[in-house]
Amino acid sequence: MTKYISKYLLLLIVGFGIALTVQASENGDAQDASERFIKNVSMSSLFEIEAAEVVFDRSKNPEVIRIAERMIRDHKASSEELKNILIKEKLRFRFSMTLDEEHADKIRELKKASEDKFDKTYLTMQEDAHEDTIDEFERFLDAKDTHPELRKFAERNLPIIKQHHQKIDNAERMRAN
Repeated sequence: MTKYISKYLLLLIVGFGIALTVQASENGDAQDASERFIKNVSMSSLFEIEAAEVVFDRSKNPEVIRIAERMIRDHKASSEELKNILIKEKLRFRFSMTLDEEHADKIRELKKASEDKFDKTYLTMQEDAHEDTIDEFERFLDAKDTHPELRKFAERNLPIIKQHHQKIDNAERMRAN
């Protein structure tokens, strides 16, 4: 009888250990998804703000300038909202405060664009950046067990990012005509 109880207890302990490992792995995946989301979204916002600031020095197109103004306003607001969530929820994820080399290179490229190609370069960069950001938001929202406040942030801001993408796309089409 004790032989069967010992085997049963061993199976129970092993099963419990496996369940804990799976749960820890799932929580790790959610943590990784949240950390990647914050890093990428904060980097994207920083890039879009800096690129928009270049527009004020270089563009003469009122529509492109309006888009840049909206980028600055909306991305500063969403960055502030995200920072507040991190503070309030005591989340210890890295928030990008400076551009990485890839994004810094894009800003340098934008600054060097010739006058006749500046608006096209800016709009193309913004279109690409917004497509990447939409993918990032959707990937995060598809992930399981992500932090509820970060999920709400993504749900609130994804429609705004999609509006940005549409405005950029419209401006590119108007510029091409």
